[in-house]
Parts: sequence; C-alpha cells; structure tokens
Amino acid sequence: GDNSQIVLDDLESGNIHTNNGVKISKAPNGQLLYDISSIAKNADIGDNYNTITTPAGGEYQVKLSDGTTVWLNAKSSIKFPTIFTGIERQVEITGEVYFDVSHNAKKPFIVKSGDQTVKVLGTQFNINSYSKEKGIKTTLIEGSVLVKSNLKNLSKVLKPGQESLLDQNHQKFSINTVDLERVVAWKNGYFIFVNEELEDIMNQIA
Repeated sequence: GDNSQIVLDDLESGNIHTNNGVKISKAPNGQLLYDISSIAKNADIGDNYNTITTPAGGEYQVKLSDGTTVWLNAKSSIKFPTIFTGIERQVEITGEVYFDVSHNAKKPFIVKSGDQTVKVLGTQFNINSYSKEKGIKTTLIEGSVLVKSNLKNLSKVLKPGQESLLDQNHQKFSINTVDLERVVAWKNGYFIFVNEELEDIMNQIA
C-alpha cells in the first residue's frame, strides 16, 4: 500500500511485514500467507491493497486473508486488499490465475480480469486472460460461477468442466466442455498440449 516493492524469492521464510494487525509471512514451502489478528478483524480501517506479480517463467502461491488460495502462472498479477471490508471480496488479475475460494455466502468473491467479471461464493476455477490469447477463458473446476462481460449485457453461469471464452471484441461468450487436467496442468508443474496450434503452444512456452 505504500508503493514499496519486495522480491519475494529473495526472502527467507518467516514474518515479512505487519500492518494494522495483518501479518504477512512466507511459509517454508514458499507460499505467501496473510493472517488477520483479532484486532484487525474488529478494526475500522480502510482498504490497503497489495499486488503480487510474477515474471516470465515464474509462479507463486498466495493465501489471502479470507482463506482463499491463489496460484499465479508466469507473467501474471493479482491486486487485492489485505483485509476484505464491505459486502464483497474483490480482486483484479492479469495473466493466468487459479482460485480456490473460501466459502462465504454473505460476502461474494469477485474477480475482475480486463472487461470480464466473475462472481462466486466459494469454489475452484481458473482464469486465463493473457493478452495474446483469443479472449478471456474461465474454466470451472467445481461449484458454480457467474461470468459477466463489463461492456455488453452478457452473462453465463458455468457448470463444472465447462469453459467460457469471451472473445477479443467482447461481443459474445462461447461455452465448451474441456479437459480439466489439461487446463490446470500449469498449476501442477506440467505442459499438456492436445491438438493445439503451434502458435498457441509457443505462447505458453514463452
């Protein structure tokens, strides 16, 4: 929130920063953890935003203060409040991010990526919003998500195993059933290509 920058890979595990009762630490496995003390939960404080950014070839895992776990693929970012105040939990992303959202029926989780918004209560899904892709892909692993275009009056509710594609012109959604293992392979440290064009393969390798 103060515009300072920290290279996370250079840090040893342990406490990194504490502010307004929010303890930020690095676990031995490299995961970044946001822990809210009882003081922070009851405090009347404004939103303090952090941004995690990965370089080409890098990945990172973050556990947000509400218990949601986030995996960032290479050349991706997520902007989020250290404490989720108000009636929604809202974050913004670029690139590709996998979410395992902590369930909270009273406070929906909102993900903004370009001109698309995804709304969930608690579930697992993947968003691919790289600029070189043919559009924004949202893939549902389990549960339910509502995907909306911010420019057009378009929305779709996905079922597990379905992937929505909001085309580059943001004119329409297309829905397909996909191989979930292939979609989330990056999260598990793999590349899986099935009948894909060379250009798409090289974009992922790059």
